[in-house]
Amino acid sequence: MMNDELYDKLAEFDHCIIQHTEYRNAVNGIKQCWKRTVTSSTKATSCMLIAQGGLGKTTICNKVLQEFKPSIKEYEEHTIRKNPAFYIQIPAGSTIDSLAILMLHKLNDIDPSFGTRADRSFRLNAKLKESQTELIIFDEFHHIYSTQSSKFKNNKSNENIANWIKTLSDENKICICLVSLPEYVEIFERDSQQSRRFKNKYYIHPLSIKDNKNHVHIKPFLQEVDNFIKEKMKIKSIKFSDDELALRIFIATGGYHDYVMSIIKDAIQYAFEEEVADLSIKHLEKAWNTDITAYVRLSETNPFTMSINSLKKFLI
Repeated sequence: MMNDELYDKLAEFDHCIIQHTEYRNAVNGIKQCWKRTVTSSTKATSCMLIAQGGLGKTTICNKVLQEFKPSIKEYEEHTIRKNPAFYIQIPAGSTIDSLAILMLHKLNDIDPSFGTRADRSFRLNAKLKESQTELIIFDEFHHIYSTQSSKFKNNKSNENIANWIKTLSDENKICICLVSLPEYVEIFERDSQQSRRFKNKYYIHPLSIKDNKNHVHIKPFLQEVDNFIKEKMKIKSIKFSDDELALRIFIATGGYHDYVMSIIKDAIQYAFEEEVADLSIKHLEKAWNTDITAYVRLSETNPFTMSINSLKKFLI
């Protein structure tokens, strides 16, 4: 059983954020769209962040939002809260009105649900101007298309929500970043106006085990993990970026960033619990056996016990 000190040490690993090429391109791209919006006298520049779950979309959003700090401006008779950027996670089954209420809450409205739909819409536009909002990130945007019927055609509700967001951007000159799963982008783009408005797209892919100019290779990613463990956590460890071990980790995780980090963190915990000096491959073997990567793994056989010949099949 680990003590609180070791749990605190394990929690340090949560600060290991690997800023790989696609990560940097997305962060810089979203910020460039925002900058083009605030410097233009006429129109907003919006964008999309597109990736499967487990590839760091939320981490990228948090990194972008670090650039924007809410503030309070005091006047003689009133106070204004400036909120230059904020994040909204769209729940499944959302409507225009339910999104307006969520946004009013983010903008510190006293009673977001108060009034009629028209009242809330008017108040939202007033709050956006008062708060001098310049960037809104809508995460889980695919939820407005996630019903079975929406996979085949736009229904009126989905189309209305998408158009409402576009109008919100136009009327208030706000940069909008929509965060979505890849399979729903084509549905969204059936509307040529939306395709034109959100032509700036930033894709995040799973890490690759082969050289591919369009994907980030897993080895440099794991080299950064090696450096973090050595410099920040001060524990002895096998080198995750060694060719053979990198391949084993790739098979175990499919190259999905979150699963790579999760299996390594679990392995670190097993080493702590055993009170051993070194983090070894047997700790990764134990972590895999918990099925933590079952959703994305490329083999039903534990890759940390595979023979070299078995591993090589995944390089073909």
